[in-house]
Amino acid sequence: MAGAVKGPLSKAEELQVARYIGERIQYPVGLDVWTRQESAIVRTDRDSCTHCDDVLTAMRQLATLHPALSITPYDLGRFADRAEQAGVDVVPTTIIRGSGRSLRFVGLPSGLLF
Repeated sequence: MAGAVKGPLSKAEELQVARYIGERIQYPVGLDVWTRQESAIVRTDRDSCTHCDDVLTAMRQLATLHPALSITPYDLGRFADRAEQAGVDVVPTTIIRGSGRSLRFVGLPSGLLF
């Protein structure tokens, strides 16, 4: 499955991450990735989504590394009601859900955090 989506991980890193996930994942895990489409004009009423594309690309690549991982991308503008219910008000935000629990990352998960 590795290599299906182009992303920030090299082939060697993909294999290493896939092996790590494969040894530890037991149940389905959902990745809810919240981003926002950038406006063509400068909006001073909100922060820009500096790493939205990077986060979405990384999570798409990650989801290809194991069949138990799935990704659902959300746009904060289009799904404002759902974002409010989920408590998402900053983008990019990634919510990892599995086994009745969730973990939330705000920003770009990189380095050891990834």
